[in-house]
Amino acid sequence: MVDVSGGLIGSNPEGVSTQGYFLPLAERIKQAVKVPVIGVGGIKDPKFADQAIQQGRVDLVAVGRAILADPDWALTAAKKLGNEPS
Repeated sequence: MVDVSGGLIGSNPEGVSTQGYFLPLAERIKQAVKVPVIGVGGIKDPKFADQAIQQGRVDLVAVGRAILADPDWALTAAKKLGNEPS
């Protein structure tokens, strides 16, 4: 599995304010490897995350800061996506 992030450049690259700012890099890497690829980059919106996966841009998304801000993010995301947790 490859987790495509900015590493030492920081959590928010200069001049970038949109969600998924590392997804373009992850997409290019996904085309070149045969292992799952994780996309990251300020992803907060469950629909945005789901769409990135459904479109085949990445295999998984990481939402670390979103979960730090809201420990129930995954439950809220499931509800917003129509997958009511049991």
